[in-house]
Amino acid sequence: MKKLALALLCLFSVAFFASCNKTIDHPEPSIAVKTGDNYLMDGATINFENQYKLGFRCESNTQTKKELANFRLQAKIFSVEGLEVASYDSTWLVSGTEYTYEESWSIIPPRELVARVVITATITDVAGKFNSAVLHLNLDVPTQALVSTPIEWVKTGHNAQDLSAYGLVWKENNYKSPFTHIVPAEGSVLYLVENGDAAFAGLTTDLDLLRYFADLTESADPIDDYKNIDCNASANYHDLLICMDGNDDLHAILISRADIETGSFGTRITITGNAKE
Repeated sequence: MKKLALALLCLFSVAFFASCNKTIDHPEPSIAVKTGDNYLMDGATINFENQYKLGFRCESNTQTKKELANFRLQAKIFSVEGLEVASYDSTWLVSGTEYTYEESWSIIPPRELVARVVITATITDVAGKFNSAVLHLNLDVPTQALVSTPIEWVKTGHNAQDLSAYGLVWKENNYKSPFTHIVPAEGSVLYLVENGDAAFAGLTTDLDLLRYFADLTESADPIDDYKNIDCNASANYHDLLICMDGNDDLHAILISRADIETGSFGTRITITGNAKE
């Protein structure tokens, strides 16, 4: 009996010792998305520029009781092609065992580029343990119809029309004669699509134009000089210029004709067509 009692005592001691040193599997603090009317939830589709409530409730781990140290909020905005186009990142020092973040939010990124937003909130305690909550949001941005307007660009002698509204520069000199030269302005990217009448007609919304530009960046090389216009003779053309200017605005320009006149003024070039923006 004494041996049995001793064995039981040893077993009890080992069990007690083990229970006092048990490893905590999840020592991180907790974080939860606040719910209720007009609160942002994971997977939601939100309207452009509308205001919503964004809220998170954070608490110390119930076992470790470690106080909270900081709260970090990150937001990343992605284009329809999956490229990150804007971001937000801020961290607050906090204390105690509870913290609540609540704020009104609206998404105001570059309108023509946005498609989705990812918001990540992270709470960290004084022991460096952390936990995160992530919201994946889709942006419901109504498409806008492109407006087609006639263009008439004129260059008389060395006096060239200002094309900065289209992200372009018309060179004063007709170097590499007999052609006139239109180049992208600083910060602009220019693509040329020959026989572009059908493509131009198919661009009806801003999203159409954005996707067409994205396709060009994958399938074609940008140009640094549009030099198809022959200064010696009037002619019809079917050249589609797609330009993203330095402000990330897209322009689709269909060059349909160039009329050439000569006289005491030198050479006058009148380019006509249509532009969509």
